[in-house]
Amino acid sequence: MPVVTDPSEVKEIYQECAEKGACIPCFCTENQKTIEAMLRAAHEVGREFGVKNPPLVVGFTATYHHRQQLMSYTTTRDTVLGVKALLDDAKLFASDGSPWADVRFMPHLDHGMPDKDKTLLYDFAEEFATSMHDCSHLPFEENVKQTAAYVEAVKGKTLVEGAVDEISEVGASGEEQLTTVEQAQRFLSETGCAFIVPNLGTEHRATGGEVKYYAHRAQEISAAVGKILVLHGTSSLGEGAMQNLSNDGIVKVNIWTRLTTAGGQAVAKHVVKQLGNILDEAQIRALIDEGWLTGKYLEPAYVNDICGGKLAPVLEVVAEVDRTDVWVEEVIRRMKEYFHAFGYANLAG
Repeated sequence: MPVVTDPSEVKEIYQECAEKGACIPCFCTENQKTIEAMLRAAHEVGREFGVKNPPLVVGFTATYHHRQQLMSYTTTRDTVLGVKALLDDAKLFASDGSPWADVRFMPHLDHGMPDKDKTLLYDFAEEFATSMHDCSHLPFEENVKQTAAYVEAVKGKTLVEGAVDEISEVGASGEEQLTTVEQAQRFLSETGCAFIVPNLGTEHRATGGEVKYYAHRAQEISAAVGKILVLHGTSSLGEGAMQNLSNDGIVKVNIWTRLTTAGGQAVAKHVVKQLGNILDEAQIRALIDEGWLTGKYLEPAYVNDICGGKLAPVLEVVAEVDRTDVWVEEVIRRMKEYFHAFGYANLAG
């Protein structure tokens, strides 16, 4: 089915998920293979649970200082060319000729920066199901003012997600820094956002460290404003917490760090094991002499069992597709875990 961007239809999808006890994963991307992975994962989970048209959000940042995903989408480093390429890929893989055409695919501009991403925020608004206008770095009053102006400017074109206040970095969480119910209510009433990102103690880009998700605050806020909360980061969530997110009022969860970490680690392990099929013997010996590798790569068991008797490049292993397949399979496995945890079984029928 076509990429879903009509605000009324997008709102209906989110309402359906909220009513049935599911929240939508927003898998962020900076390359085509991630789009294919998320569509395949959604399609396969839909088949597994009997969900006719499983919803999915693909997210992407532009000039956001912590990660510039659209800048990485092409080697031009141009965000406009990046978003055009991404949207073309989305339309292709959501078309009738695609094996994943059953997925309701919703593009989301994440962390749109009001000063650097104006072209995307305004000129491409109708191309996005949702747009995050990120003024969380500004004082609250200015945040409200600028976010409200953007909501008014793109009314009828896209649904706007706004950050009530600064979203925690890893190690910066604490109950005293959480968004209050009063802040959330005021932000929503004065901006008119469709979705809000409160500070609930979760984190961005964490690969370690102690962080905590405060479910009780999410419940308090959603009781006051409705199930329109968006969560950024899942590294602080155990399996039980993820399964209860819909009950906490969370309708969308942004995920990137865990996926790219898992994929990168899977590729690294694969390359280490297959190194004798990528480099020749002289290159392997040089790395051993430099202390980067051990002599295991020269042992007959490795040379014979892994490398067919000779340390030398093997086209099937050297080619990028070999590493891409390893990355995609691991990322799809992780994505499916999120679909399961976020209650997609409740969308069956």
